[in-house]
Amino acid sequence: MVIAIATLIGGFIVFSEFIDKRISDKISEPAYIEKISQNVRPFLIINNMGQIIYDHGAKQKIKRINLKKHGGFLLKSVGFESNFLIEVELNDLHTTPPLLEYFGIDNAASEAVQGDNNIWLIYLSILGQFSDDTSSFLLRLELLE
Repeated sequence: MVIAIATLIGGFIVFSEFIDKRISDKISEPAYIEKISQNVRPFLIINNMGQIIYDHGAKQKIKRINLKKHGGFLLKSVGFESNFLIEVELNDLHTTPPLLEYFGIDNAASEAVQGDNNIWLIYLSILGQFSDDTSSFLLRLELLE
């Protein structure tokens, strides 16, 4: 009887360690980490023409994204007018504006305004040396939940 209980307990411990190892191996796989991060921190990268360069899970949550040359909106934070308008229409309502980061731009500021029907309007003001549409830059747009 004691041998049977010891065997049962030993079998349970070995099986438990086997399951722990399988789970540990699975959550360490790059594909699994990529899939989880796309759900937790979805973002995409667009170029100065509004083309999506890289999607990290955000595209499935965005109905439409449009980048266009724009002027006339005064950014209160810096006191300059916007150069670009980024319209982001989401599939679902988000009360937090998308986070915008810039690459290839020395000095910029942005301000997000919530529009109608799950649309966020992000006004971008590129300060300093920017002169025309031929200048290349990248924008990283992260959806915050």
